[in-house]
Amino acid sequence: VQDASVIVDGFTIQGAFSQSQYGGGIYVDASAGLTTDLTVSNCEIRWNRADRGSAIGNLEGDAGATIDVKVLNSEIYQNSGYNYGAYHFQSGNGITINSYILNTKIYENRTDFDGAAIMYIVNEG
Repeated sequence: VQDASVIVDGFTIQGAFSQSQYGGGIYVDASAGLTTDLTVSNCEIRWNRADRGSAIGNLEGDAGATIDVKVLNSEIYQNSGYNYGAYHFQSGNGITINSYILNTKIYENRTDFDGAAIMYIVNEG
């Protein structure tokens, strides 16, 4: 997902692997001055793999970018990552991330290091 408004409703996203290390099931990116708006509702996101954000994740973005993510009435489970968890967002360099998780189950995710379920990293600068 990049520089757009996207609604993913009623899908199962499973068995994906990210070769870029980020966002195994769904990868979110944003460019300078633009907003990426992602809504995931009534979905199952399972059995995905990535180094960071095995279910949903991003790799920072450009200065001035905004990422809005809403996950509603969904399940995120049994995803695996090496460094960070199933739901991973990293901000820095002037990027803004707004994240809302409502009525969503996040369980049985695994990582070798930090935040198996949710991991936010805020980089100053």
